[in-house]
Amino acid sequence: MGSLKFVLWTSFAIAVGIFAASYEFDGRTAVQHAQHLWKQKQAPERLVQVKDGIASAIDEARKHAGGKSDEPVERHSEADKEAISRLLAKRPSK
Repeated sequence: MGSLKFVLWTSFAIAVGIFAASYEFDGRTAVQHAQHLWKQKQAPERLVQVKDGIASAIDEARKHAGGKSDEPVERHSEADKEAISRLLAKRPSK
């Protein structure tokens, strides 16, 4: 069943690729329309804006998730630190 599903999806993807490269509407194929949009002056500016937005979102997510950053993030309050110190002080030494 899994191999049949793979063959069907692969066939569908190939058919969509052939359709996009060969069927013309408005005098151009879908691939040519995409190339035209890519070459327009506004498209790269929009892509740069999207790229910058994604980069800043990733940086914010890393900061909040505690990922690698330049500055260590301290998440313990002073009360938490004191409680940990008291627990360690009560701990019997070996």
